[in-house]
Amino acid sequence: MDQNTMKTVDMPKEFTSFTPADQYYIKKFENLNVNRATDMKFMRTRNKMTAFAIGGAVVGICILSTKSIRNE
Repeated sequence: MDQNTMKTVDMPKEFTSFTPADQYYIKKFENLNVNRATDMKFMRTRNKMTAFAIGGAVVGICILSTKSIRNE
């Protein structure tokens, strides 16, 4: 095996060899990771919407100022 690669773990097979406390914490951390991933997905969506809103405002201001300069 290459030195830079990690050893793969077969979780269903390895899970039974853990103590009940270890199994509890593994499940707890898996749930925390799923919640974190869900929160990050929601945050990315919200950040994209904010970026489009700010970009739209900037484009609107540029168009408005260009029209007002042409009217002078």
